[in-house]
Amino acid sequence: MAATLTQERFTGPEWIFERKLDGIRMLALKNGTDVKLYSRNRLLQYHPAVAEAIVKLPVRDVILDGEAVWNSTSRIVYHVFDILWLEGRSVIPLALDARRALLKDVPLRAPLAHVPEIKDDKPWERACREGWEGVIAKLRTSPYEHRRSSYWLKMKCEATQELVVGGFTDPQGSRVGLGALLVGYFDGDDFVFSGKIGTGFDTKLLLDLRARLDKLEIPKSRPTITCSGRLGAEPFAHRDYRMTKLDRRYSGLMSSVVSVAAVIVSVSSLSRRVAAYI
Repeated sequence: MAATLTQERFTGPEWIFERKLDGIRMLALKNGTDVKLYSRNRLLQYHPAVAEAIVKLPVRDVILDGEAVWNSTSRIVYHVFDILWLEGRSVIPLALDARRALLKDVPLRAPLAHVPEIKDDKPWERACREGWEGVIAKLRTSPYEHRRSSYWLKMKCEATQELVVGGFTDPQGSRVGLGALLVGYFDGDDFVFSGKIGTGFDTKLLLDLRARLDKLEIPKSRPTITCSGRLGAEPFAHRDYRMTKLDRRYSGLMSSVVSVAAVIVSVSSLSRRVAAYI
C-alpha cells in the first residue's frame, strides 16, 4: 500500500499520523523458520540481522510491512507499521485500527521497531521542525490495499523560495526553447545566483519563454558567481518554486525542484530591482 501525496494539512479523529521514514520499503514474510524480505518491487533483500530477529518472533507465520532505515551508527532498523497476515489468516480486510492492535501484540525486538502514532496537534509542523521527510496520514477505518491509495496521504516537508529570473541556458538535444532558467534571490542588496530550473515546463511554455527572453536579452551581465549559460536577460518575472530538499553543500544552491507554484509574467518592482545586477 502506497501513500498519495497531498498539499492539504489537516487532522481529525478519523486519522492517525506517523513519521514518514526515508529508507527502503520492505515486506517481511515468515513461515515457520523460513524468512524472506522483499522490496516494493518484489526483489529479494538480504539483511541477516532483520531476518534473524523475525525468525525469533513468537508467531508461526506473519507478513509485516515497514521501512528499513540505517541509523547514525550505520545499523539497520526495520520500522514496522502494518501487518498483512497473522497465524494462518489474512488481516488485509480489517480496519487499520484492528491491524495496529494485532501488530502491537507482536513483540518486536531490535533491530525491529514499531512505528508510533504521532499525536501532535499539527504533526506536519513537528516533522519539518525536526528535519523529517514528512508525515503519513492514515484513515483508521481503511483496509490494506495493494496499490497507491487515498486512504494513506503523505504530507512532505517542502522549502519554498521566491526566485527572480535572471537569465537562461540554450536547449540541448531535442529540447526546444531553452534549457533552463537561471534564478536567484536577494541577500540584502546583493543578488545571489541560486540555481537552474529546467523542469515543470511544457513545449508551449518553453517556446513562449524563449520568445520573451530573446526580446529582453542584454549584451553584458554581472552574475554574482560564474555559471555556464546566459545571465543576460532583463528580468521580466519572478517565480515561486517549491523544493523538497536544499543541498546544504553548496550554500543555498537549489536541488530537487519538484514543481512550479506560480508564475508572474509582468515586470514587478522586484524585477526592476534586479536590473542593476545584470
